[in-house]
Parts: sequence; C-alpha cells; structure tokens
Amino acid sequence: CEDYNNKDIIHRDNPYIDTATYEESLKQLDYIDQQYQMYGNWKYRASAGDLIDLATLQKAYIDVEDYISRPIQFCTEGMDLASTGRDFTVIYNLILLNNGVTVVNDIMRNQTKTPEAEVERFVEKNAKESQLYTLGIDLEPGSDSTYSMRYWRDDILRNIQQTYGIIIKGIRPVKNKFNRARPVAQAIRNGKLLFSRHLQDILEAPNGLFDQFMTITPDAELMKKQKSPDDVDALGYAWQEMSLFTV
Repeated sequence: CEDYNNKDIIHRDNPYIDTATYEESLKQLDYIDQQYQMYGNWKYRASAGDLIDLATLQKAYIDVEDYISRPIQFCTEGMDLASTGRDFTVIYNLILLNNGVTVVNDIMRNQTKTPEAEVERFVEKNAKESQLYTLGIDLEPGSDSTYSMRYWRDDILRNIQQTYGIIIKGIRPVKNKFNRARPVAQAIRNGKLLFSRHLQDILEAPNGLFDQFMTITPDAELMKKQKSPDDVDALGYAWQEMSLFTV
C-alpha cells in the first residue's frame, strides 16, 4: 500500500472523481484558489500582480456599439470616498445587459476637496441614461463612515435620490484590500465583467485601475506605503452590489 503520509494530495490522485469535469469547475476559481485546489501548490503565497495580469485586463474591452442597443437589466454604482489629500473620490458605474454580461459603463475620478457638484452630475446623468437603481458608498473607517453616509445620502444626493428612486446604501468592505479585489478580478478573468472601450484612457492612466491591479498586494504594511487603490475599491463596491442582484 502506497504511503500517503508525506505526499501532497490533489484531485488527480482521487480515482473516484471525473478529473476533466472537476478541472473545468476549478477553472472558475480565481488564480489564488487555483494554486491550492487545482495545482496542489500548498506553499504558494499571494503577492502583487497575482490577482490578474495586464494582458487579461486589456482583452476585457467591449466596443460601445456592441452593447449600447441591448436592454439594461440592472444598473448600480460604487463610490469610494477620498480619505486623504492625495486620494481620489471615485465612482464606477456598472450595467447588466440582457445577455448576462456586466459592463463598466462610466467612471468618475475627482481629486479635489469638493467633489460634491461632480458627484451630483455623475449620479443624475446615469440615473437618466441607465436607470441607476443603487449606489453603494464605502463605510471604511478612514472616510468617517457615519457622517459621510448621512452627508451624501441625506444632504448632497437627497433630491436626486427622491426624484429617481435611487437606493443609497453603505457598504462595509472586507478589511484587506487585496482580498476585497479578488471577486472583481475573478469576474474579469471569467468574462463576466467587461470594460467599455471609450473608458480606455481612464482605465490605463498612470495609477488608474489597471495599474492598481498590478500593484495591489496582500501585505497590509506594504499597502500603507502605496497610493490607495481607489478605483479597485469603487469597482469592488459596485460589483458587490451587482452580485446581490445576479445571485
């Protein structure tokens, strides 16, 4: 009888499962989980760049003419509030099409101390054009969550909320930013989340979303020394809301 005490076991060692079918299901996992469950790489430790590669991001574009005529099933936005002077206030707008694909349809990035007017214009624009249904605002400690939620919902966006029936809610994110970004990266890798090509200059700008995906790391201490991944966070909040609708 073979000694398994000192052997790393993976699914291919199990004679009682359909290996091909099981591997297809494992391909739906993100890169990090695949290392353990698909390849048996038990010593693997995630690092910057492991969430998704640049080539995969650049293959996830869709031309406006290829989706603009499709009915929108659901529209949501995620808003990441600036917590320091060098941070951006960022909003990502997502639309779910009738073919089951979600598209990043609009982006707002504002690095001023007074983003209120631009936020109002952006939210109202997408309420009119895409029937915006929900807006998720981050409740991270750095953004003074209780005050911020009341300020944006009850003061700045009150009229827009009442006029268009938008639901504005707080989102309490996963503490580790790397883990927070994993569901979004997985959705892009699996073709469930695409980027409108008209946003390419914003997405590929220095320290834009694509750059942030390349540099975000599970090392919390190292993250403190880097610029905040505001775009990744905002997209993550929007995707979290979209996932609730598509479950």
